[in-house]
Amino acid sequence: MDKDTGIEQLTSHWSNGLHIFLQLKYCSFINDECLKAVFMSNMNFFKRYNNLRGMTGTIGDKEERELLTLEYDVDCFELPRFKKYRFKYEKMKEIVCSSEREWYEKLIEDVNEKMELKTNKMNNNNKEEINNNKIQLEERYKMLKLKIEKTTTQLNDEFQKKSSIDKRMKTFKEMKNTLLNRKIQNQEDYDDNDDYSHQNEICEININQVKNEFDDINETIIDLEESLNLYKIQESDLIKNIQNYELLLNTENSVDQRRAVLIICENIVKLEKISLQVRKEFQHKGNKIYTYDRAYRKFEKSQLNCGDIIIATNIAGRGTDLDIDKFLERNGGLHVILTYTPNNLRVEKQAFGRTARAGKRGTGIYIVYDERKSNNCIPNLTIDYLSDVRNENEKERVNQIVTKSFHKIKIEDELFGKFDVFKNELNKIIERKYLNLKENELKENYFELQIKSLQNKWAFWLNNMEEKLE
Repeated sequence: MDKDTGIEQLTSHWSNGLHIFLQLKYCSFINDECLKAVFMSNMNFFKRYNNLRGMTGTIGDKEERELLTLEYDVDCFELPRFKKYRFKYEKMKEIVCSSEREWYEKLIEDVNEKMELKTNKMNNNNKEEINNNKIQLEERYKMLKLKIEKTTTQLNDEFQKKSSIDKRMKTFKEMKNTLLNRKIQNQEDYDDNDDYSHQNEICEININQVKNEFDDINETIIDLEESLNLYKIQESDLIKNIQNYELLLNTENSVDQRRAVLIICENIVKLEKISLQVRKEFQHKGNKIYTYDRAYRKFEKSQLNCGDIIIATNIAGRGTDLDIDKFLERNGGLHVILTYTPNNLRVEKQAFGRTARAGKRGTGIYIVYDERKSNNCIPNLTIDYLSDVRNENEKERVNQIVTKSFHKIKIEDELFGKFDVFKNELNKIIERKYLNLKENELKENYFELQIKSLQNKWAFWLNNMEEKLE
């Protein structure tokens, strides 16, 4: 378990016998020592393809893109958004705190601001926006109703065709049975006559033809039924959304006007501390508070509502789609508080990308604690300064990958290629030399075990060369 994020690392093992030692200590199943013997790096795997195409939500900064271009000879470009990006970063409120106490106070203060029950009415711009959205959904609903009617008609026509085919099939089968009964009853008359064979062949041809038509009709019916079910699901969603917009326009004063807040923490320890402070402040106020600290736990809510507070490690920033209802969208959407500066721009974008999705509104802010500000090492510490340092460190990390890691990976791939050729040659020699030996002259699987022993020696040698390769 990654102690920072709560992600289960099921395929990871401690090296140099530590993993096996712990398994012995806790009387659990013992795995073999993990050594690289047969492997292929991700880099070499992708390079085996003649054409590479990929898509990602967060490709990173300039350095990461240049790295991909350098190694894989690919270009990077940004695909334009289908809908307007409506995220707003609250630059004026960002802060680097000098103590944990100040940090908790600022976090609570920001959440409190988003949870205030406001009584002001919607302005004309908001009303116009909601009404325009409602009109667009109503137009989509009309078009969808036409699709449903057309598909239903097509489906009924196909069922009629199927019924007609059923009758034809029944007729041909009855003809075949009649021929068979006549042959049984008049065996002598049919012995030297080709009439039965000819008529039976015609029946078989007709039956097979009808079967093919029947299969085609069934495929068409299945496709139409799937389309109709999809249209009806879409219809149900559209009706619900139109009703929500009508409710927003007609009951503007009685609607809950709170926001929902997502607080993203650096690790589980900090999550538990922040969660304690947040629950102390908001539990009794009727807010629903959720923690998301283990990747294997399914997130409890499919849709966020007004007043919800989620406290999570950065696993909430990795592809988790936090849907919001129409009332929350009207109030400004989900507000994201990032409580630490991530190691790179890509993770930052993932975190703030939990809000303002698919053209919806949303806000975000940095509220971080850095002890260097408290002991006067850097008294005027700012988010911009932390971001600049982070970006420089990321550049250095990418440079290390290019100058060291890639070279190491390439050498390992080359060494494995040579060992693989040697092993295959050795197998051929063994087959030629000992092909004529009687089975009882050698123990079962003798050569197979010898090759595995050789492979183990190679793996241990490669493990011992680790430092030199680095």
